[in-house]
Formats: sequence, structure tokens, C-alpha cells
Amino acid sequence: MCDVFAALVFALAVFSASLNAQEIEGNTLISKSHTSLAEGVLLGDLSKLDPLKKPGENFDLLDWSLTLPTDLNEDKKADTVYEKSLSKGFNLKPFFYTADDGGLVFACPNVGAKTSKNTKYARTELREMLRRGNSRIKTRGLTKNNWVFSNAHGSAKAKSGGVEGSLEGTLAINRVSTTGDEKRSDA
Repeated sequence: MCDVFAALVFALAVFSASLNAQEIEGNTLISKSHTSLAEGVLLGDLSKLDPLKKPGENFDLLDWSLTLPTDLNEDKKADTVYEKSLSKGFNLKPFFYTADDGGLVFACPNVGAKTSKNTKYARTELREMLRRGNSRIKTRGLTKNNWVFSNAHGSAKAKSGGVEGSLEGTLAINRVSTTGDEKRSDA
């Protein structure tokens, strides 16, 4: 279930933030660059990915923080790894590491630390951080760390780090829970 949730969150970010999107079948937005590709064509140059490198060496991760389904300091919250640590090569198998093909792997067990008391499932997820490691910029509230939609009020646009945007990525889901049973790690 966790892998599916992470994939859905990533997919929603890809489509909802798309500045150059066209509407297809109601409210579904698909980036124009995606609609011009033949089916099965991958974006980016996969030949540049090195399976011997850490995730931050294959990808620019200074724009991202990582939430893990772990609670190493026992504060009853999921652990977060911030931009600088990610870009300097953080990895933690089996949750976040480089695959044999050089791709970035996110994994999450059915049971793990939650991001809030209202969250039912654990997850491993990336959060965009426009501040790029500048910890003087806060992560809560409307700050230069966040982007807004173009229909936001002018004052919100002025406080934000960006207006609209686009994110493209290639995603593979290699394993998902078939039952969602939290008690089974193999489900």
C-alpha cells in the first residue's frame, strides 16, 4: 500500500504542477511534453545513471527532503532527512537507495512511523524544497520554500518561492501490497 501511495503522490505532483498541460477527459491534466511522446518512451538519459553512486550523486537532491517510515529518535514521528544530507549522499537500505540500474528506489513497509496522528499508512516520500538547503527559510506556512498556483492572490505570490511549475519523471512500481494488511511485511 505504501509503494502505491508514494507513487500516487509523485504522480499527482507531476501532473498538478504542470504549467504547460492540456486537459483530457474531465479534470485530468497531462503535460504537453508527455502527450507528444510515443507510448513507452522514457524521459531523461538513463545511460548517465551509475548504480555504484548514491542517490544524491545520480540526481540533484538539493531541492528535496525525504520522509522515512522510521522513528530513530523515538519522538513518535516519521524521520526527515533534509536537503544537504540528501545531496551529500544519504541512503538507507531498504527505504531509499540506488538500484542496480542506477535508478532511485523508494520503499516502505506496511508498518512504520507515520507522518501525523491522522495518517493511516507509513510512507517514504520526497518533498520539494525550493530553499535548496537554506535553513533560514522556514518550511511551514507560505514561505520562499513553497510554490503557489497562478490564480493565487498577489500577496501569496510575493511570499512564495515560485508560481506554477512543472515536474517530469519516469516511475516504475515494482512491488505493492496485495492486502494492505499492516501485520504482514510480505503483503
